[in-house]
Amino acid sequence: MEKCIEELQKRTVHLMMVVLLLGAALAITTVRSFSRRVEAAEASPVLRVKGLIVEDAQGRSRILIGAPIPAVADRLRQSPSTSMVFLDEKGHDRFLVGEAVSPTPTFHRIGASYGVTIFDTEGNERGGMGFLSNGSTVSRAAIALDRAGNGSAPGDAWGAVVDDKSGFAGSAAIYAPEIGRGNEAILIGTQGRKAFISLKDVDHKDRASFLLNEDGSPSFEVFDATGTAGPNLLQSSATASPHEP
Repeated sequence: MEKCIEELQKRTVHLMMVVLLLGAALAITTVRSFSRRVEAAEASPVLRVKGLIVEDAQGRSRILIGAPIPAVADRLRQSPSTSMVFLDEKGHDRFLVGEAVSPTPTFHRIGASYGVTIFDTEGNERGGMGFLSNGSTVSRAAIALDRAGNGSAPGDAWGAVVDDKSGFAGSAAIYAPEIGRGNEAILIGTQGRKAFISLKDVDHKDRASFLLNEDGSPSFEVFDATGTAGPNLLQSSATASPHEP
């Protein structure tokens, strides 16, 4: 009986020591947790990440943010870019904010472009707005709408440009690639003190032009099939004799 009592006493002492150790550990953990909460509350609310992937309810990648954006199997286009891109449920790019991507692997931009880009349901680039620059010879703000590329480089359809280097500000309607090889059809703009409207054929030859010259005088010219200009019709009309037809 005495041995049993002694054994129970020893076990009781051991249990008390274990309880004390567990209590000390719990107290230390509580203090540390409280300290970390205070630090988090006092720290600047800045989240630093290399990339971010937002998934839908089915686990598909739908929004990618990064510098560059994370490469995921769900995205059909794998062009790197410092941007935020929205994908549809099939993995097509549909909307991009940031550094523009190349429409095709063989397409090369003349400079870095940042802005917004829109895509159709097949992921083809269909237009956008941004600022394009190569740091030396190219510096322009532009808005563009494209025809369907069908896997190739997109065909420009309409664009508006403000070019810092040439001073041109205006817009252009463009022939379809299969008709006029992407040449300008109607050009409207200003450059310096001049303002003009120019009509061109599918071979990019001038056919009609209305121009307000630097001195403020207007002119209207038509051109033959070779692009040779005729007389200024406005000047001819103003100087014609009343008796002439």
